[in-house]
Amino acid sequence: MPTQKLIFIYLCLILNLTCIAQNKGMGKPITSTKADDTPERRLALVIGNGDYSNEAKLKNPINDAKAMSEALVKLGFTVIMKTNVNRVDFEKVVDEFGAKLSKYDVGLFYYSGHGLQSQGENYLIPVDASSIDSEPLIKYKCIDFGRVMASMEGSSATTKIAILDACRSNPYKKGWSSSKGETEKVGFTIPNNPPGSCVIFATSAGRTADDNPLSRNGLFTESLLNYINTPNLSLASILTQTRKAVYERSNKNQLPEDHVKLLGDFYFVMSDKDKPLPTINPQELEKVLPKTLAKKFLDLPFAEMAYIQGGTFEMGDTRNEGFVSEKPVHTVKLDGFYMGKYEVTQRQWVEIMNGSPKWESIMNNHPSQFKDCADCPVEGVSWNDVEDFLEKLNLRTGSNYRLPTEAEWEY
Repeated sequence: MPTQKLIFIYLCLILNLTCIAQNKGMGKPITSTKADDTPERRLALVIGNGDYSNEAKLKNPINDAKAMSEALVKLGFTVIMKTNVNRVDFEKVVDEFGAKLSKYDVGLFYYSGHGLQSQGENYLIPVDASSIDSEPLIKYKCIDFGRVMASMEGSSATTKIAILDACRSNPYKKGWSSSKGETEKVGFTIPNNPPGSCVIFATSAGRTADDNPLSRNGLFTESLLNYINTPNLSLASILTQTRKAVYERSNKNQLPEDHVKLLGDFYFVMSDKDKPLPTINPQELEKVLPKTLAKKFLDLPFAEMAYIQGGTFEMGDTRNEGFVSEKPVHTVKLDGFYMGKYEVTQRQWVEIMNGSPKWESIMNNHPSQFKDCADCPVEGVSWNDVEDFLEKLNLRTGSNYRLPTEAEWEY
């Protein structure tokens, strides 16, 4: 059975240790430094738009934004994350990002959602741009990507990076005809980004990207996240590895494209060859985990976590089984993490979801599923149900539980 299907049937939890570890002063990753050997100050704006009206909805951008934000925090970025942003709020947060960037050395903009080009300009589509009946309306209802680049260019940041996992499909059934009678092209057009910047597209100019509907993240973002935290790997090398992975996994249908005008090499993570990277010590982590975690939940077993030592493994397979292609085999590196020793039981589910009208109705209508087998794994729940469960669990514990990623589960 494909890995993704297992995650839906038997819910295991991971405790996300990022905030706990950093708040307790356990150390941060070694990032690039400036000429005076002080750490770079890094700021990122991350936007995920998926809740478009009608058939334009996208499944993965919200997950993309959350996963990218988590990765960037670990890499020393201060992150501003927004999801399902309308046009007014989109413009506002871009302008605020540009204003704040004057105090930082590195600025990074990440966007996942719909995008298009018009008359040589690239546009990002806010969630309220539901009815664009003609091409002239694009500039009034969408966000000119040039505005994003201008906000970074006007700052004192020396490194400016823009990553666009967009153009996954044409959000409108019909294209528009220009004054010359030409149908509007799909995808983005080649940007005119300034020196000191890098613009990264999930796919080639004029092409569409794979939304990767059978996975939690878009194909490009999922691949990028596998390499972005690799020590001593330059941005150029990260993009090369990502490009290769996406090209192979898409059966040569999608080729990411980058327009690099940086004035030097950039590294997300650097390590001194004579000094090992900081490692996560399981004993130290146990000291900072909430001591009352189990008692808060009547000793429910998901409070018992097992530490999984990080490492590198070959992910994927050469076979095609079911509806999910595991090709190609590719190397993935994971940090250490804690994972629940047992599946979430029906008793645990009821305990956390108690008070939710929807779940009270389900439990009353299906007593055998939720009362006669209290310690059986919970099943028959959707992805949205699980997200609701996690939100309530984290509010109750003050922790940050989440589902394992596909890579963590397979590892």
